[in-house]
Amino acid sequence: MDFQLIVRKVKSGEESISKSSGRMITFIEQLRDTAALKECKAQAAAVLEYLSQRKDGSVEDHNAAVKIKARIEHRLGEVLAETVRPGNPQFGHGVRNGKIPDGVPPRQSSRTQQLARVPWKAIERG
Repeated sequence: MDFQLIVRKVKSGEESISKSSGRMITFIEQLRDTAALKECKAQAAAVLEYLSQRKDGSVEDHNAAVKIKARIEHRLGEVLAETVRPGNPQFGHGVRNGKIPDGVPPRQSSRTQQLARVPWKAIERG
């Protein structure tokens, strides 16, 4: 199932984010494209904003949305770590097999790669 479709169902009230989070995380874990991950991150941020404005929103839904956004950040770091290493590209650092993808600021690349060094299971356990 497409991430956008799940987001639409959450926003329309057809599904709760806490019940959909498992499918969303499975979808995220399969992504290998930084542009797709950035789009998912924007959608997750929109869901968080939507949930924060709802008067009847549950803590469980809010926590699920935060977890999804964190998993997107972690996955982005995993994908970037395959081709880009943290460093300052101005000085020839920060490039392993290619340049930082368009639309990913160097600071975000570094931060997400640092996050990805911690196994997701350890983060999830808290």
